[in-house]
Amino acid sequence: CRASQTEWRGRLPPRAPGVLPTTRRMKLNPKCLPVRLNTSARVQCQFAETPKKTVQRLLFYGAQHLNPCGIGCCFYHISMLVMLREASALLKRPCDPGLQPHNDWQCTTCLSVNCHDDDDEEEGYQEVVCELCGNAMSASAAEPTSAPASAGALADSEGGVSLEAQ
Repeated sequence: CRASQTEWRGRLPPRAPGVLPTTRRMKLNPKCLPVRLNTSARVQCQFAETPKKTVQRLLFYGAQHLNPCGIGCCFYHISMLVMLREASALLKRPCDPGLQPHNDWQCTTCLSVNCHDDDDEEEGYQEVVCELCGNAMSASAAEPTSAPASAGALADSEGGVSLEAQ
């Protein structure tokens, strides 16, 4: 049963089941320090910031591994809402110092950070392959030195997994 539009005057309509509040109203775990995004501070100073396009690519990659329960216009929206719901639930948990980003090398194509496989290190690897976009590069070029001056210039030439319609 839906409320009529006249009952909604002066207030927001009720949220549909499964719809989450915006990030501005999301409550993090009260023991966590506030998180501020869109600053110049990077978690790993030796690497460039991973661009939004790569973050979206990672979400598409994750969605392709799901079989969610839900009814909606399409798999895309159902899977994105499932991941948003779970991310919101995770944000309410205490900090997890055990979760750390990979820090061995950064892909020059998509700017995702990667780690060396144990097998590669034993075999004296000559080439590394990005887990996200599949870009292959020499192991010596993958070693972190300093962040590129223009992260956007590298990200513009991305290849690999294509983003679906946005």
